[in-house]
Formats: sequence, C-alpha cells, structure tokens
Amino acid sequence: LPVALWAMLFLGLGAGRPHNIWDSNGLDSFIDGIRSVLPLVAAGSAAVFMVYRILQGSMPTGRFFGPLLLASIYGVIGLVAAFNSPDGSAALWWTGLYLSVPVFLWGIVWAADPLDQLRPLVNATWLAVILAASVLLLLAIFKLDFIDRIQDPSLLMECRSANWLDLTSGRIRGTGVGRYAAISGLIAISGMWIPKWRRVWSVVLIISLVFLLYTAARGSFVGFGAGAALILIIYMVSTGRRALAIGLVVVAIALPILWGTGLMNQFLENCFFRSESAAPVKPAANSST
Repeated sequence: LPVALWAMLFLGLGAGRPHNIWDSNGLDSFIDGIRSVLPLVAAGSAAVFMVYRILQGSMPTGRFFGPLLLASIYGVIGLVAAFNSPDGSAALWWTGLYLSVPVFLWGIVWAADPLDQLRPLVNATWLAVILAASVLLLLAIFKLDFIDRIQDPSLLMECRSANWLDLTSGRIRGTGVGRYAAISGLIAISGMWIPKWRRVWSVVLIISLVFLLYTAARGSFVGFGAGAALILIIYMVSTGRRALAIGLVVVAIALPILWGTGLMNQFLENCFFRSESAAPVKPAANSST
C-alpha cells in the first residue's frame, strides 16, 4: 500500500487541474485532471492513518527535527503566504501539492515499523528515476544528436544545449533532463557500495556522467558534485582510513591530469561559466567561411 500511494504522488507530476475532469477537452485532458488529484488522495490517506495512530496513543519514534520537518515548515510558510497571493486559489493548490509529499512521509514515520516501510519506497524511487533517465537517454540517442557528440567528444565539452524543448513540444527542458541524469549518477555511486553489483553500477555511473555532460545543465552539475562529495565522505568515514587514503590518492592523480590536459579549464569555461548568449554554436556544413 505505501508503494502504491507513493506511485500516486509520482503520477501527479506535470498533471493539469481538477476542473479538467468535468470540463475536459478530450481523453488526455480528462486523464490529466484525474492525475492532478492523486497526490491529495495519497496525502489524505496518510493523514487519516496519522489521526488513527494518534487516537491509539502512538507517536513516532526518534527525533522530530530533521529534513522532513524542515520540508514541512517550508510548505507551511508557503501555505501562509498563499493567502497574500494575487491568485490565492492557485497558490493554495500548488502549496497543497507540495505538502502532499511531506504529509505522506509523516504517515510513514508514524507507522510501527517506519524503516521497513521506507525501504521499498527508496527502492521504488531508485527504479523510477533510473527508468525515467533511461527513457530520456533513448530519446537523446534516437531523436537528438547524442551519438554524434559521443563520436566527437570535443562536442561534449562545448556543452551546447540539445533541442529538448522542440522535441517535446515545450514539455521538457534540458535542465530537467540534467536532474534525472544527476540523480541516476548519485544512485549509481550509492549502489557501488554493494560489492557484487559494483561493476553494473560503475557502467550506470559512466553513462549517467556522459548524459549529464550532454544536457549542459549547470545546476545539475553543482547538485551532482555536492551529492557525490557527501556520499563519498560518508563512505570514507564509515569504512575507515583505508578508503580515505584511496580517495585522496585518486583525487591527487586525477586533478593534475584534468588540469594539465586543459579539460578542467575547458569544462569550466564552456559548461560552468558560460553565458547563454556566448554559448558555442556549431557552424553550418555549407558555410562559406
């Protein structure tokens, strides 16, 4: 049941508004209207469960203060601010959609065995993100110029944005694709902790990094770097001095190579500190200059 409700939250991504249910312009509009209310159904179910547990005199174990509480406070601030919005109904709607996620997770925390409930949710999230990234990768291979850039790595280092907006009729941007590539890379780093799956996750990591570079999403670059650093620090601290020493040796070898070959400067100039107006453009094949 928790996984099914969690899937309902996922299905609410990019949906329409509830009025599309009774005032639809076709089947797609009707389905979008149905999807729009699924997160609220999941959050409502979790809220009912929490009230039931409270009436039983059961409170969640562990500390209240943490990322989940901060995410909830952020949503409550949005709820208060919605009353001062020029379009209060729209603000309340979007705030409610945001709060549906922390409310559902609070319901999981209120369960008798929260860790056992969270584990399948994490696995389902990993699977959903990897599948989404795989679908986007296939689109880039068959519909965009991903293969051309792989065959000429210098094009990858130019960090030219792909035409995701045109391909998807304005529904998907390169920055959104970059987030999925970055998250799949972080999942791969975490998966490499499991020795028997290390080779498989290594392949996923390499593909994710190349795909991330292809998206030219600077925010995703930063997010992946920060997340990867945090994962590696946790791993080195938990496994002792040997892993720390190996990590420092790898960094000491990799940084001079990247700096000496100019790849570091090229990445920083073209990918990280570029301006949209100064983004490199590949000349036309029939250009006379």
